[in-house]
Amino acid sequence: MMKAMFTKSIISISLSLAVSFSCAAQDTFLGIGNDRCSEFHIVSVSRRPGGLIEVFERIKPVDGKLPDFRLQIINTRQGRNLSTEGFENVGYYRRKLRYDCYTREYCVMEVAYYDLYGNKIAEDPTRGLAQWFPVPEATMREKEFLSASRLASRR
Repeated sequence: MMKAMFTKSIISISLSLAVSFSCAAQDTFLGIGNDRCSEFHIVSVSRRPGGLIEVFERIKPVDGKLPDFRLQIINTRQGRNLSTEGFENVGYYRRKLRYDCYTREYCVMEVAYYDLYGNKIAEDPTRGLAQWFPVPEATMREKEFLSASRLASRR
């Protein structure tokens, strides 16, 4: 049983890496985090002037949670009065975030949704002057912010 779980984990990690690399050749796998329904894969981190860090991440469902993952995305989009057409097929999404190291705030710059085969379902419009939010303490967002800050400081 333990060997089967280990094998499943290795296969899952290998698939995640393969999809990450196939989605964008310049991306490298730099970290992972998860909540009850989603896994967050940091695929690239870069510094920008003025204490800013840009993070590209790929969010996919935790094994066995694809229906919950899809429902969560659909509910979020409905709550924001955004189209949900085609989202019953969503397999993962990619986001570009920007963190401000001085103010500990973040904004979402881009979001694109894909089916399990890598076909784009939708892309949220760029927000122009994006809205900034404080990085909430003791959350996945804070863990990502801290990880991204460490990764950016090494470069």
